[in-house]
Amino acid sequence: MIRRWRSFIGGGLLFLLVQPFSLYAFDSLDFRTAQLAPSQTSELTAKLAAKFLLPKVVGNSDKLARSLGFSGITEFAGTQLFKLDVGPPFPVFRIGLDRLIQWQLQEPIPSPIGLLLEEANFLRWSVPVPAWFLFPITYSGQVRSSVSIAMTANEQTWKIRQIGSPEKIRQLTNHGVPPAYFVVEIPALNRYYLGTITGSDFKIKHVIEEQFPDSIPSIVILAGFEESAVNVFKRLQSEAGKAYQDQAPR
Repeated sequence: MIRRWRSFIGGGLLFLLVQPFSLYAFDSLDFRTAQLAPSQTSELTAKLAAKFLLPKVVGNSDKLARSLGFSGITEFAGTQLFKLDVGPPFPVFRIGLDRLIQWQLQEPIPSPIGLLLEEANFLRWSVPVPAWFLFPITYSGQVRSSVSIAMTANEQTWKIRQIGSPEKIRQLTNHGVPPAYFVVEIPALNRYYLGTITGSDFKIKHVIEEQFPDSIPSIVILAGFEESAVNVFKRLQSEAGKAYQDQAPR
């Protein structure tokens, strides 16, 4: 149940802010049996967003069209609309700050796959299905923008959560494609990565350059570098602790 929402257009984004729900871990989940492909209804919702909602949002604003990843409103004129489509989506798994902090404090540190097993990340069906998909929006086959489609366990239909983020979707698609990769987000730290799991081996691929100046010696991670998810989440320990303190009531 969505308790409240607000619509924003700006900075190349149109999105709905949804009041967060309580998060719980599943008792267990084997990613080898999880269904990570989108359903036909979620794909249809994404196509409707790209072909019908997006042109209405852009309207006659050339500036807005460019901020959403297009060259201008000429790409939304008449027969040009047939060139709009969506590509294969990334499942999106979000990690809450509380979960990350608790994981880092455990000894020995458990498998990082457990960080993905938040209740809000999956629909509780007989075969676990991701609750959030990020579809690239293409124009003549080229990735230009994106649309996020999501559903909560209390909803009956897939809904559009976000349209835009052209730079982000290009970073993601430049370094990996589904189903080999999915998106891992830590919203409280404004971090996003590509993830891949083979058996119990969870790896993270960086899609932008990251700098850690407080490390001794300082660390720079280049875009395209792939490493163990354990290393990534441990490296974020100090940053996560500071963010947690900033969010704590005073």
